[in-house]
Amino acid sequence: MMFKRIETTEDILSIKPYLDMYEKDFSDLTCPNFFMWRNYYPREYCFIDDTLIIKECSASDENDFRFYMPVGKNPEIVFAYIESYCAKKAVPLCFSNLTIDEANIISARYVKTKVCYDRCWSDYVYNAEDMRFFKGKKFAGQRNHINKFISLYGNYQYHQITRDNISAVKNFLIDLRDQNQFQSDDALDELNLDISFLDVFFEFSSVVGGFITCGEKVISVAIGEKRGNTLYVCIEKANREYIGAYQVIVKEFALHNTDDEVCFINREDDMGKEGLRISKLQYHPIEIKNKYWVEVNTLFDEINAPVRICSEENANVFLDEITSADAEAFMRLYTDDDNNKYWGYDYKEDAPIDVTAQYFIDFAELMKKKKEEYSLAVRVNGVFAGEGVFHNFDVFGNVELGIRLLREFQGKGIASCAVVAMNNYAKNILRAKTVKMKCFHQNTASERMIKKAGFTEVSRDDNFIFFEG
Repeated sequence: MMFKRIETTEDILSIKPYLDMYEKDFSDLTCPNFFMWRNYYPREYCFIDDTLIIKECSASDENDFRFYMPVGKNPEIVFAYIESYCAKKAVPLCFSNLTIDEANIISARYVKTKVCYDRCWSDYVYNAEDMRFFKGKKFAGQRNHINKFISLYGNYQYHQITRDNISAVKNFLIDLRDQNQFQSDDALDELNLDISFLDVFFEFSSVVGGFITCGEKVISVAIGEKRGNTLYVCIEKANREYIGAYQVIVKEFALHNTDDEVCFINREDDMGKEGLRISKLQYHPIEIKNKYWVEVNTLFDEINAPVRICSEENANVFLDEITSADAEAFMRLYTDDDNNKYWGYDYKEDAPIDVTAQYFIDFAELMKKKKEEYSLAVRVNGVFAGEGVFHNFDVFGNVELGIRLLREFQGKGIASCAVVAMNNYAKNILRAKTVKMKCFHQNTASERMIKKAGFTEVSRDDNFIFFEG
């Protein structure tokens, strides 16, 4: 899959028809959100069979990413591409920005998942009529603020943002920044994003905006996007020196941009800020819309260290954790090039020129940390004889085994005993759906050993013979 970074308004407009297909009403899917937060939460996209795939990345780590639910013609087919993409990059599969129904669908697809949500990112959804009129006892506080505003400052005017007046709105936001009304780094960052969005405001036909003036002075502004039956409020700023300015813009923006068809208002999340949460709750949301993410795990997470696997066929053979005491023997196993010609990995691709024995111990630990493979020492009467590896864990509950022995332990039936023990561990402890092995066509000794351990050949390609146990 070839992804393109979402950086320009053209990128956003190209995916907007697909965004509009989403039935969920999350604020993250609006054009302003995609544009303003494009550098803080980098998002990329591609199309496969008329289906949109969005990948949201970490700004600091390109291999830390998660996928939105595919949307379009063939979302089911796209899952296979996503799975293959993550497998090739050897990174965990994760989906985010999900409804609970979507989270359950994804969980049902895989063997082991974790469903999570963070209240900080839950959207606040309101009845538009409530925001338009603030009727009833529960909105007495909002009405009081508006009445006080009028008593202090007189009548106000609401204006729709146009090409003729947008510069006044931009100057208002710049003045707020210069007046230090927003002092935290997060608040200043968001204010700068608001200012930047005004430069592309008119490139999105679904975006609406308005502002309040007292006399000739702009004192508050709101910008949002209409999609379906919801108005998404993406920018809402007011001069705090004007008591009630926020309540006025909330009411007027709702009055001028909602109706019988646009009957809900999404005012985004609270980012975990206590003051903002209190404020949003005071407007009495009809729903706090949680956004879920699903971490798709593999059987690697079922491994409980320290591992010890005993052979039932030969009491002298067992597998356990590799330790620093094994460093010299482990290095000898790794650096015997002729012995490793069928191993499938050349340590020199990653190791420094002046490699030490400790490097190989550290490398094995790194693979565990990355959850790529779990290496164990094969021991005979307690002596290090080789390495047994659980690797190629996939999201469907399958795992592959690998084994290699020092030369002096080969040809004695040790490998097949160890593989039988590893296969039993994978099936009975890890609960693997399928246990796999493979060997090169030329490696006839491994082929015989794998079959002796009870594995059955299932296929071949140009390089390998594939087995299942």
